[in-house]
Amino acid sequence: MHFSQSSTDPKLCVVAIMKNEASSILEWVAYYRVMGAARIIIYDNDSTDGTTALLAALADSGFVTHVPWPSLDHESPQCAAYADAVTRVAGDMDWVMFVDTDEFMVPIADDNIPAAIARISTGDDDISAIGANWLTFGTSGLTKRDSRLVTEKFTQCARSDMTPNQCIKSIVRPDRIREPHIHHCHLKSGRYVDDRGRDLEIVHNGLSKAISHVNLQVNHYMTKTEEDWQIKYSRGNANRSINSSDKYTRINEDLFKTANRNETQNDALNRFMAPLKAEILHIQNEISSDLRRFQPSFDL
Repeated sequence: MHFSQSSTDPKLCVVAIMKNEASSILEWVAYYRVMGAARIIIYDNDSTDGTTALLAALADSGFVTHVPWPSLDHESPQCAAYADAVTRVAGDMDWVMFVDTDEFMVPIADDNIPAAIARISTGDDDISAIGANWLTFGTSGLTKRDSRLVTEKFTQCARSDMTPNQCIKSIVRPDRIREPHIHHCHLKSGRYVDDRGRDLEIVHNGLSKAISHVNLQVNHYMTKTEEDWQIKYSRGNANRSINSSDKYTRINEDLFKTANRNETQNDALNRFMAPLKAEILHIQNEISSDLRRFQPSFDL
């Protein structure tokens, strides 16, 4: 079980930093395995909810690389983790992608992300990075958590052209990265393009001037339910050091109102639901049964 990928498709590593995400890890890991990730690296940032034990078990079974990553003062744990990941994949992976636990990149015309990368880059070696726009999903009217998958129960989102979707997430050739960042990496050389292969114009801190969802979209489940939002608030901002004055202020009611977009329906991810559920079951069967207490009881 895993993914179907052509031998000619590029090798992709997916990188994330997580804190207290035990309820979200299995769905996220299973999804990116189905999406064609050759390697998944997860940085564990001061977790206390079972995330550490679960990631260790996933690593022991070969599903992920687990890197303990404590917060330090005067440093962004997230950016520092990304920089470390670049050194780990150099010479081994063709592309590296930086995403969060609430972000699921969806190929629109292809069956996996490496195939989408091949389509967009079209063999052009001068393309060093691809920026894919968010598609921001709201609560879909849900206030409390339930046992359904995140990717299944949240279906209402912002219209494609709405401002929150200007944010990009990047897929980059690791040997071309001068400095990684959360949204938009600084390159040593080459072109930064959008999901159509057009030169990408960044207007501010990872915001693209134009929004495109032709070949890729990043389903961003930022709010999830209202209950989830309160848990997100308690984790703080992974892009801030442990003693930063604004570590717990950015995630607030104003941001919730901005991110809670439910104007339209989008089901682009639905075609992957069956293989996703099968992969979750496969992973659950492979890891130690004594870790089941850290896993959510999914309605599969």
